[in-house]
Amino acid sequence: MRCCAGSAQGLIVPSPGIAGGLALWWSNEVKLSILHYDKNFIDTKISISGESEWYGTFIYAPPYTEEKHKFWESLAALRNDVNAKWCIIGDFNMVACPKDKYGGVPFD
Repeated sequence: MRCCAGSAQGLIVPSPGIAGGLALWWSNEVKLSILHYDKNFIDTKISISGESEWYGTFIYAPPYTEEKHKFWESLAALRNDVNAKWCIIGDFNMVACPKDKYGGVPFD
């Protein structure tokens, strides 16, 4: 799959159990530095074709209520002291309000 997507470099963060895990692939045209990663995110500094640098954080947030607070604190701490462009993308396992949720565990 990596070869077919034209990606030259990548990082896999294995799943800690039966769910989760992250993978990030990028081409040689992208200057990407991994700053930090754990089971819920990969934090990077990115420059494409010599353009200005920016931060990209790729998320798979915990689906369990008891883990969410620690996750949001960790995410907020990433850019506390940096005033730069930052793109955050991924699965936040959140809904904005109860009417947006259908089935599964009740909204908390």
